[in-house]
Amino acid sequence: MIRLQLPFPPSVNSLFRDVSRRDGKRAGRIKTQRYLTWIRAATNEAAAQDQKPIRGHVKVRILLGKPDRRKRDLDNLLKAPLDLLTGLSLIEDDSAVQCIQVSWAEVDGALVEVRAA
Repeated sequence: MIRLQLPFPPSVNSLFRDVSRRDGKRAGRIKTQRYLTWIRAATNEAAAQDQKPIRGHVKVRILLGKPDRRKRDLDNLLKAPLDLLTGLSLIEDDSAVQCIQVSWAEVDGALVEVRAA
């Protein structure tokens, strides 16, 4: 099992921004500075926790502690932690996730648990 305590993730709405070419046409999307900062912090936290990768299908449980009183959508907070698991090779790919459970909880930041399916 993988069990990671991570910083509170940014919303999917603030992960990427569109970039344009000089002629005004859309050139693509890039990661925002906010997302890059979170990735660095989360990677450092994960490295300090020394987790072993899980191969094959997995089940993921994410518990999120509200950092403030703002209204937030739980589903907008899944992409960053799932992409981090893939980026750190703790899971093979997001497509390996067979089940996701996400809820608000009395934790600081985000607690991400991954189990073999």
